[in-house]
Amino acid sequence: MPLNDQQGYLALSYVWGDATSTAEILLNEIPYTVTKNLHTALRNMRHPEGMRMLWIDALCINQKDIVERNLQVLRMKDIYENAARVIVWIGDYAPHTQEQVEAAFECTSRLFQKSNENDLSYMCEEIKTTQLQIVRYIAELTHRPWFSRVWVIQESAVCKTPEDYLAYSNQPLLICGQSSIWFSTFNVMATVILQQSAYYDPEYFADGNPREIALIHDFRRIRNKMMEASNSLEELSSITAESQARPHSNSAGPNAAEQLITYLSMVSNGYDATDERDKIYALLGLLTCNKLPSSLAPNYDYPANKIFWEYAIYLLQETKYLDILTGCSYARSGLPSWVPDWNQGLPMSEPCLGKFSHLRFLDDNKKIEVDALLLGVITVVHKPAHLPINLRSIYVNIISEDSAELDSESRRTLRTVVDGIVQTRKALIDIEVDAFGCTALHSGLNPTDIQKWIAGISAGFADPNNNTEHDVENGTGDNMYRMLMDNSRRQDWIDNIEALASFCASIKLRFRYFIYRDESGDYSRPLKIDTEPKPGDILCFLKGASYKFILRPEDNEWRLVGTASGLLPVLNDLSLELSTEEGENKTTKAAEAFWDTNKAKTTRIIIH
Repeated sequence: MPLNDQQGYLALSYVWGDATSTAEILLNEIPYTVTKNLHTALRNMRHPEGMRMLWIDALCINQKDIVERNLQVLRMKDIYENAARVIVWIGDYAPHTQEQVEAAFECTSRLFQKSNENDLSYMCEEIKTTQLQIVRYIAELTHRPWFSRVWVIQESAVCKTPEDYLAYSNQPLLICGQSSIWFSTFNVMATVILQQSAYYDPEYFADGNPREIALIHDFRRIRNKMMEASNSLEELSSITAESQARPHSNSAGPNAAEQLITYLSMVSNGYDATDERDKIYALLGLLTCNKLPSSLAPNYDYPANKIFWEYAIYLLQETKYLDILTGCSYARSGLPSWVPDWNQGLPMSEPCLGKFSHLRFLDDNKKIEVDALLLGVITVVHKPAHLPINLRSIYVNIISEDSAELDSESRRTLRTVVDGIVQTRKALIDIEVDAFGCTALHSGLNPTDIQKWIAGISAGFADPNNNTEHDVENGTGDNMYRMLMDNSRRQDWIDNIEALASFCASIKLRFRYFIYRDESGDYSRPLKIDTEPKPGDILCFLKGASYKFILRPEDNEWRLVGTASGLLPVLNDLSLELSTEEGENKTTKAAEAFWDTNKAKTTRIIIH
């Protein structure tokens, strides 16, 4: 039945939940089994007096019929776009209470209102003084499964009248138990609160939050810009193949391949799917043009490997954008190493760099030929280390104005944080002794060398070679490291404990990665936790990509192991917004100059 014949229906966005935990409902007067989570949602949303029309995938799609599933996936965008409202169900109150959930909703609503009134100074002060327990409630709610499910991106991003993605009239309503809040109010404000309230729980940040919960709105904003750039779907459908081949053609906006790359890069590894094929299929409804080849239409008869491989070939052929390879599937059986494992996602940089790449498919699309600049050999690799520490938010409350005595909760949280700092210090010493034979401060390293060490174990993507002496002397990582290692300055911990706790939380996360040293003595880490480099692997840049890669020589060819930390050097110097036309032109010229300068050092390689 046409969707416009079904006025006033609500579309439910939810997580199926444990498939073994079920309950029965009556569907067309016939008993029908659903998951317990859906059963609870239906009971909580039931209208007390009248009828309520709902669209729910588990009830409206025959999940056992592959042909029907294939067809309905293509309609999902229209279903949620034409709904009177999307209802986001994140679950019943448990394990929280109604009072706890409503305290979290009230806090985010109040601060969101202040942000709309441009009273930012008040909002920031309020965040700093927000009770730790409420901050924890907010954090725990954003860790509910709904926020990491890939299908929710499309379901919440394509709502009616998408001109203003924060307007109350056209955004989803988020429901927990029988309490509700506007979706944007909670999602956006929860992100701000958790980022500004010294919430240090490493496990919270490790799983992708809070960055990814705000990205749901970015999907909607970016999709709207793509729709505006194309003027209309009819105009997009008339684009010639020649104009589609030009990256970011100003006349029609990004083509389907470029749009899909953008969305896949945003998904990264922060969103889950019960069926890994949905890591791609769940994003197709966001495309503002219908230029995908018919062979790439959703087909659940195909195994995931076939789908991942065919989409990789299509995206590379259309864009020649080699940063797609950052999602490489080295550890996945049945695929060439260069094919992205879309379960892992990929970082996003500059698709315009694809115009410089040499790319040729070989051996029935099993291999690719590309140009590479080989940089150096990995000489030492340190395995990941697990730190059993708990660094939560710091909560300090004086019992009375006349007393400097802290209450019991303040003493407990401070003790926990200090214990975590002490354990981090011990772990740092252990790994430094393993690396140098003694601690870094006692090994004769100068400040620049220490900064390189910190960049490898903590700073992530920072390029220590680009730091000035002033940067090294004043770098937060370097200062925190020195304070952590110097027993004589422990009294300074009282004034700097928050910075130390944040630094230690970062150290804990970085220890989850392999750390390697190259032949020049620099330390770094792969971009992803599951990338395992080995001594003898080669670091390189690929022409047409912005990231540094790790290659392993095999049978006169190469296997792609993963992505290393670090960008093409010329990109570190660009200060313009690279998404603008001016920024894109500057990026293009800088990359072209870099590869012209290194032309004699560039070699053509085959990756299998």
